[in-house]
Amino acid sequence: MKILAFIKKNDPLLRRLSLTLFVFAVATGLFFTIAKSVVNGSVLAYDEQFLLALNERASPTLDAFFTFVTDLGGVLAVTIVTVGLLAYFLRKKLYYKTLLVATGVGGAALLNVIAKASFARERPDLWGQLISESSFSFPSGHAMGSSALAFTLIALLWKTRCRILALVVGAVYIFMIGFSRLYLGVHYPTDVLAGWTLSLAWVATVATIIYTRRQYVASKSTPTHMSAKADI
Repeated sequence: MKILAFIKKNDPLLRRLSLTLFVFAVATGLFFTIAKSVVNGSVLAYDEQFLLALNERASPTLDAFFTFVTDLGGVLAVTIVTVGLLAYFLRKKLYYKTLLVATGVGGAALLNVIAKASFARERPDLWGQLISESSFSFPSGHAMGSSALAFTLIALLWKTRCRILALVVGAVYIFMIGFSRLYLGVHYPTDVLAGWTLSLAWVATVATIIYTRRQYVASKSTPTHMSAKADI
């Protein structure tokens, strides 16, 4: 195939593909390791001990704070930001960026639904909950959705001056949403970790596929410009 020949002759692209393969292998390996421990129950005691230790430090102030924080990674917040990005990129006719946002965030949401139904893990019930959740627990939808959004934005900004800022803000956002789910007692630590790893594997793969396609199309229209200003 022509695209394979193009990839073989493009050293920067080969390095990116190699890095993506490594990230995918590590992230999916971690996810399935976590999933196995969840299925056989070997990690449940540690999950519960962590949550109970965390709950000992609870206070009304922290309750209010983390209830607010967790909403920033919920379906409504992530959907609003995602739709806003899609509308902006479509208006600017930035179709590759539109595709990345749609598949990165939307695909992660679909994966989460499938994973929750497949593992059907019940949520923790260790103390009176401040918020109510009805879906299954593994992997965490908040952790997966918020991290998919953050990873997608990092990919979009990777070739800009905002790369470091995106990494820092994204990391803080991902951690705070995940931690809020633990503090509120609606997820086990393994739920959150699984959401992060599955999201990372998905977005890294999608971003690289779209980037490769964009580079290939650009090389056909401007052969001397193969790495031209790809921003994802």
